[in-house]
Amino acid sequence: MNIANTREFRKYVKHLREGVRKVGRVRQVASELTKTPAIIVTEELGNNPQEEMIDGIEKDELRHRIKQIPFKNIERAVGDKALERGSRIFRVSSYRNSRVCPIHFTRLEGTSDWHVLKCPLGHLVHRDYASVLNMTWKTTPESWTKGVWWNMKREMNWREYEDKHNPVIPQNIVQYIHAVLKTFTASEQSPAVLARGKPMNPAGEADEGWAREKAGALKTIPNT
Repeated sequence: MNIANTREFRKYVKHLREGVRKVGRVRQVASELTKTPAIIVTEELGNNPQEEMIDGIEKDELRHRIKQIPFKNIERAVGDKALERGSRIFRVSSYRNSRVCPIHFTRLEGTSDWHVLKCPLGHLVHRDYASVLNMTWKTTPESWTKGVWWNMKREMNWREYEDKHNPVIPQNIVQYIHAVLKTFTASEQSPAVLARGKPMNPAGEADEGWAREKAGALKTIPNT
């Protein structure tokens, strides 16, 4: 009997191949995100982000796809690559980033379009742009915004400030950042940060032997 023709063997091999493909995709995502040195801002994922994401989702196929995404592995891989290539990661609270108006600091209301929400004061807000702006405020360590946004999970009562105008973030600043996010992207010619960190590993063509020989020669020089 050829064990390679059994159903159990094929099933086991299939799982192994899926695991290898997942690892490959995780490494590819991490490499692409850190290709250009940049400031990377991400939300705190928590211990089990998949369970929070599928809460309220009824479609079994979508629930399964979300459960299969290795968020924590991606986060760790991106963190390792960021250190190697000179990027910096900031983690911020995920509390209502896409559900609060970054201009008026009010709770956004739903519309017929899942990606577009409505501010109670009358204007529409794309939830992706709102999330980016709100995460931007939370990364600001020294400014007016610290009083409202910084470390709010431990020190702020959100409900006390909901449905009130946000006086610490001028509207023209919000509009400017919104325009920058839509217009400019990082590239090799215009990186998101000015300085690139030295790589942890030498370049592929580096002559390490020559460097070690020089270092050894210096050690053998007697004191004069």
